[in-house]
Amino acid sequence: MNRYTQEELNEVYLGPQFCLNYRYTQSLVNFFICWMYSISMPVLPFIGALSFYISFWVDKYLFCNFYRIPPKYSDDIGSRSTSLIGYGIILHIIMSCWILGSNQIFSGRLLYDGDRFGDSYIVKFMMKRHIIPLECLGLIFIVGFIMRRSLMTFSKTLSKIVRCLICSSGTNIKELKRVMNAVQVRYSAARLRGVIKGLASYNILQNPK
Repeated sequence: MNRYTQEELNEVYLGPQFCLNYRYTQSLVNFFICWMYSISMPVLPFIGALSFYISFWVDKYLFCNFYRIPPKYSDDIGSRSTSLIGYGIILHIIMSCWILGSNQIFSGRLLYDGDRFGDSYIVKFMMKRHIIPLECLGLIFIVGFIMRRSLMTFSKTLSKIVRCLICSSGTNIKELKRVMNAVQVRYSAARLRGVIKGLASYNILQNPK
């Protein structure tokens, strides 16, 4: 197939797009699966660590030698993915309680003997002695997580009120950097502003010299 322009030739040798959102999604799925079922299969965290190590070096090599240059992403995807890791601990504790409390796996004793709990399967399931520490740990973590979120929301609201009262703009440097990283500057606009210099075009009719 014949190519008649430089753009068409460039498209031939350009690699595929590097989908950063897909890679973050796959990594989070591997992380959650490994930690959800790690109590029944202790080898899963090691398999997950090996998977992350291999995927890091494979993605780095392909990113430098195969994929095309990606657009300038902001750090929203990375910060949001990091904030989701805490939910993996909650899932790990819940799945650990469910697996360790199953009578088909561990036939543990109840906290109190007798028929004090009646015939309720859920109550008997939750009152087994060997999963009480996990339940307490999960409750402490969930309460702390909710309190931390609430305090962060309250502090942000309070800071906005204080800035409004003292007539302060409250410029956030981190937010500005995030926006600046996501802004796409056109070549023609950069030429007009004098940010970059050189040939405006490789067209020989516009650059006879």
